[in-house]
Amino acid sequence: MRSIFDAIFYVLRTDCPWRYLPTNFPPWQTVFYHFRCLRLKKIWADAAYRGQELAEWCLTQGNWNLEVVERQPGTRGFSVLPRRWVVEQTLS
Repeated sequence: MRSIFDAIFYVLRTDCPWRYLPTNFPPWQTVFYHFRCLRLKKIWADAAYRGQELAEWCLTQGNWNLEVVERQPGTRGFSVLPRRWVVEQTLS
């Protein structure tokens, strides 16, 4: 596990792409997997994505909590949902 943390710190410190991780570290896919598990804890979704199936998928894939963000009652058309923008910025 120490080598995985060393590899994560190397990438963060040098701004090196994951695929160019030096060979004296574990494979980049392994390091990236652990980085994602440590980083992502909660996922916000639009009300259209509600459902037990998605919540279960989030738990099995990465032990992530799913929170559905809904609009204010009576809102019509497009409205900015503050939490929704966090998701789009985080995953892009």
